[in-house]
Amino acid sequence: MIQKLNISFIGGGNMAHSLIHGLIDNGADVSRIKIGEPNHSRRKELSKSFKVEIHEDNLSSIKNSEIIVLAVKPHIVETVITDLTEKISHSKTLVLSIAAGITIQNIESWSRPDIPIIRAMPNTPSLVKAGITALCANSYVTLNQKKKAESIMSAVGTVLWLEDEKLMNIITAISGSGPAYFFYFMESLVQAAILEGIDEKLAKKLVLETTIGAAQLASETQESLSILREKVTSRGGTTEAAIEVFEAYDVNEVIKKAVSAARIRAKNLAIPSGDNNG
Repeated sequence: MIQKLNISFIGGGNMAHSLIHGLIDNGADVSRIKIGEPNHSRRKELSKSFKVEIHEDNLSSIKNSEIIVLAVKPHIVETVITDLTEKISHSKTLVLSIAAGITIQNIESWSRPDIPIIRAMPNTPSLVKAGITALCANSYVTLNQKKKAESIMSAVGTVLWLEDEKLMNIITAISGSGPAYFFYFMESLVQAAILEGIDEKLAKKLVLETTIGAAQLASETQESLSILREKVTSRGGTTEAAIEVFEAYDVNEVIKKAVSAARIRAKNLAIPSGDNNG
């Protein structure tokens, strides 16, 4: 399916770059990919990376496209979609938005309500093809269009579908912001190791390999995270001593509060469009 898709990217930033790279690696036809990017220096960079059509204006880039990927900053989505609306062939053209905080209803209100729209929430590990993307569609999206969107986003990682768009706020707080939580903890582990006498290079190596190994073990076993933790936590052992400190400072509750704060911020940052609870 991916080989025959006519795709236009509006915006040529990091996420668009990763998606295009993933698509080409998965066999997409470069002659069917177009990019609309007004920034001259970015167009130059993109032309060095990909042998695809790159246009200064967005209207030229969407000609004959069946999928338009909105990969621009949230604050300019309204302007972009308004300019493109007249050229979008309603049911035949799918709009796939990866703009954070922009709801399906936002895009419908700025264009036409009969346009097939899919909202996507990828995360930064997508930059190394290890991401996870949540997708949500409006009622005008066909099963075939869903498959096409999934083939695009799966080029940079795992894909899951949501029935309720209101879940996007908590998805943002978990998988969207989640990588930063792990980076924060990894930073702290490196700092602790340095404080105890390990040089920075070795400390980072230990933390990175431990993080990768723990994630791989968790993903490849049938055992729960609790069981995996308990297996490392011997009675009277070193891990138990560390876990006791975490529990004394109620780290579990702190994490829950942090996630809740991120969810609330995601909701507050979203552009209002009627009922947007969650």
